[in-house]
Amino acid sequence: MKGISKVVTFDGPPEPEQIKPGEAGVNLSWLTELADNPPPKNKHWPSMLRELVLNPRADGTTPTNDEMAAKLGVFRDTVMRAKKRWQKIGVIYRVNYNGVYAYNPKMLVAKDKDGNVIKHVSIDVRAASDMEAYH
Repeated sequence: MKGISKVVTFDGPPEPEQIKPGEAGVNLSWLTELADNPPPKNKHWPSMLRELVLNPRADGTTPTNDEMAAKLGVFRDTVMRAKKRWQKIGVIYRVNYNGVYAYNPKMLVAKDKDGNVIKHVSIDVRAASDMEAYH
């Protein structure tokens, strides 16, 4: 968790004004709903979701498939399938075609050490419109 010192919880979408530099704010109500309703036959869902949200990278992207798979002891394809589901739900969105995903601003907002909200160029039109609404 280089660059992000603490994850702060919110009852709704994270409010950037209440997040300190080097911290991330997460939507706890949405996270709880996702954790309580896992897809069938996916016993790793809660641990992958916890790893995804509690360990954002310093540049505001999600941990890579290899990082999550190594930490949880699962195959990277399992992580990839979960990320596809999270993308369909709207928790994360794809930044580029190299497997880099970032968080939807309704789920997680991160600030760098200078206190600036970390933004990404998005290839997903819906995610781009969400980001414009929050920044």
